[in-house]
Amino acid sequence: RRPPAKRHRRPDAVALPPDVKPRRIGQRRSAYDKTNVASLFPMDIFDKFEVFSYRDAASILANGFREEFQDIVSVLRRLRITETMIRTPGGSKGPIAYHVDQLFSDAWQETRISADLHVKLMKAKGTSILSEYTREGYLDGHRIDFVRSKVAVDLEWNSKDQTYDRDLYAFSAFYEAGAIDVGVIITRGSSMDNAFFRRLGKVLEKDGREGKEAVYKKYGASTTWMGKLLYRLDAGRNGGCPVLAVGITPGSVLNFVYPARPMRLQILKRRSARRTLWRTGCGLQTIPGHFGHPSRTCGLPGRSAWSQPRRLGRNPAS
Repeated sequence: RRPPAKRHRRPDAVALPPDVKPRRIGQRRSAYDKTNVASLFPMDIFDKFEVFSYRDAASILANGFREEFQDIVSVLRRLRITETMIRTPGGSKGPIAYHVDQLFSDAWQETRISADLHVKLMKAKGTSILSEYTREGYLDGHRIDFVRSKVAVDLEWNSKDQTYDRDLYAFSAFYEAGAIDVGVIITRGSSMDNAFFRRLGKVLEKDGREGKEAVYKKYGASTTWMGKLLYRLDAGRNGGCPVLAVGITPGSVLNFVYPARPMRLQILKRRSARRTLWRTGCGLQTIPGHFGHPSRTCGLPGRSAWSQPRRLGRNPAS
C-alpha cells in the first residue's frame, strides 16, 4: 500500500527556528544598518512614531550632531496633529506641513544646491594636463525642506509616492557634494492606514463645512506612507547617504482613542508574508512576517510578540 502523500503546509506565522531571534524596533532586514534605535531615542518617542535607521543614520545623528538631534527630538515631541488637519484638503501646502514649519526654528532653512563640475584629463603618468573643462549646472534644483549644519530633514505627508525618489535623490546629491552627512524623512506611518482614515468620516471644505468625499479616498496606497519608503531604502535608492525614516502614528493625533481591544488589521499581503498592527507599550507598531519569520518586536524587554506562539498560524496579537 502506498503511503499517503505529504500535504504542503504553509509556514507557521509564529514559529521561529532556533537560530532566529526577534528583531527590535528600527532594525530592518538590511545589510546597511544594525543600529538599535531604541537605545538612542527617548522611549516616549515610540509612543507617537515608528523609527527606522539606514547606514547608521541614528548613531551619526545622535552622536555626531547632538544639537540637531535634540532639535529633531523636540519637534517630534511637540508634533501634535488634529483630526481637522487630516480632514482638511492640503493643496500645495496643507495644515500639517504648516504646523511642522512652525516647530522648526529659524536655524533650519529650506535649501537648494547648485554645483559645477570641473573635469581634468591627465596623462596616466605624471601631472601634465591633457585637457580640462567645466560642466556648469552639474547639480541644480534639488531642494530640501530643512537643513542645519550637515543634517537635512524632509516632510512627506500625503504626496504621490514618487516624491520619495526625488527626496532620496536630493539627499544623495547633497551627500555626494559634502553638504550633508545624514538625512531624515518624516512621513505617514504604517498604522495610519485605510482603516484609520475610514473612522474620520468625510473631508472638510475650505469654509469648514463637511464635504461629500470620504477622507480615506485622499490617502490611497500610492501616496507617501512608510511602506512605500522602506522598500526604496532597502533597494539603496538613497545612495551612500545615511537616512533616518520617522513614521507618524495615530499616537500623534490629539484626542485619538485606541480601540479597547488590540487592533488586528492586515495591511499587506506579499506571498505568505503578513503585517499586523497591535498596540504595545511603545505604541502601534508594525510586525511584518516574511515566510512566517517575524522581523521585529516592540523593542521592550519582555514584550516580545512571539514569546508565546500558538498553533495553526494564529497571530499572538489576536
